[in-house]
Amino acid sequence: MRNRPLLAVLLAAMLPACGPLQRQRAVPLAPPTGQSLYGTLAQAVVRLETRREFDEQTFVSSPVGTGFLVERSGELFLVTARHVAEATQESRVRDSVSSAEFVIPRSAWVFHPADSGRQQRGSGEWLNVDPVDVAVARLPWPKDVRVQPLLYCPGSCNGRRNQLASRDPEPLEPVLAVGYPSYLTFELRKQLPLLRFGAVAMTASEPFLKTLGGRTYVEARARVLDLRSFAGDSGSPVFEGSNQAEGLMLVGMILGGDAELGFAIAEPVSRVLETLELAARPQAPTGMVHVHYLPTPADVLP
Repeated sequence: MRNRPLLAVLLAAMLPACGPLQRQRAVPLAPPTGQSLYGTLAQAVVRLETRREFDEQTFVSSPVGTGFLVERSGELFLVTARHVAEATQESRVRDSVSSAEFVIPRSAWVFHPADSGRQQRGSGEWLNVDPVDVAVARLPWPKDVRVQPLLYCPGSCNGRRNQLASRDPEPLEPVLAVGYPSYLTFELRKQLPLLRFGAVAMTASEPFLKTLGGRTYVEARARVLDLRSFAGDSGSPVFEGSNQAEGLMLVGMILGGDAELGFAIAEPVSRVLETLELAARPQAPTGMVHVHYLPTPADVLP
């Protein structure tokens, strides 16, 4: 059994209570009593699904990954792993509060510009390295969709707190991962996000393996996290894990891992910011995502 010297510190980190949030506010610094911080996570961290429809009101949904919502300059964006966005022709994301869901075609995604290619390791070996695994889509923001995105301010936040870190995490820093493993036995609408504490275990100076079986390599800026990863976790946000009293601070996003060895691999927050800025450009894809209103639960197959 592995010795984890940070375990006591990580398990001692508690999620404090915070009050109901309004759409125009980030997670407050001094939360009033009421809804817990955990209760707000389901309005910022979402499951991506694909659907098999039988008729207009009868369908079965299947999970494909996790994502999270970001507000930038009053606009709403969805962030996930590139391989999740590319896994299906159309992804759907539900608002956990209202009966609405976003319908996102594959053509609406903006990918990080660093594509797949060959990179050389220090040994001289050439590797076929995956693309930087980040995708962002701009979403409409109807008044009746009650989500609580993370706040990102390229400039001033006008008194609010920027929730995307300005630097990448380093080894020994504690982290909190939030995601939706795909094989838990909850009904999809009932499952809440799964939280796991861990730490940044390693940075790398050259490409390294993400999965042993398929011999897939990731680029050197990715981080190795000392926490377990599950199917469905791809696209899960990784938050600073040492100071929840001040709210959530994004430091990365899970893109895969090794369940046997018990580690996850994450793209650092700098890769998320680079992709988010591309998606926010006027010439980026827009107008392709629409909001669909779900039928009542009685009309939906289990």
